[in-house]
Amino acid sequence: MDRSFHSRLTIPAIMMVVVMAALALFFFWQRTGVAALLGMALFALTAVVVERLVHTEYVLTGDGRLVVRRGRWLKEKNIPLADITEVKEVGAMFGIVKYVLISYGAGHHVALQPANAGAFIGEMAKRQVQYNSDNEIKQYEI
Repeated sequence: MDRSFHSRLTIPAIMMVVVMAALALFFFWQRTGVAALLGMALFALTAVVVERLVHTEYVLTGDGRLVVRRGRWLKEKNIPLADITEVKEVGAMFGIVKYVLISYGAGHHVALQPANAGAFIGEMAKRQVQYNSDNEIKQYEI
């Protein structure tokens, strides 16, 4: 059975969208051709950022994979749960932003921001015990 977790909306991400939209409106206010082009480019970029924030999800599949979908327009990343070596929750920006850092394979890392990090890490730990072939204990930090 698949279980999906949605991405957390953070204050810095929302502030970035607001600043980009305000800057785009400022460029439209200038009434020059170059400023209008910059305004349209910023509005398009703002739409891409909002789409990515809203449609990012992390799916733990029934066949033992973690699927990271970062919006509709980007390629999804498939990570076998058996390849994951370490999962830990990390804080950044003076504790304002927290994310889950996953180490897998030969030195690969991916940073995720699930809305409920504790439930996400717990579900990964449960599923990894099922799909781990060498019964090795993995390191999980919450």
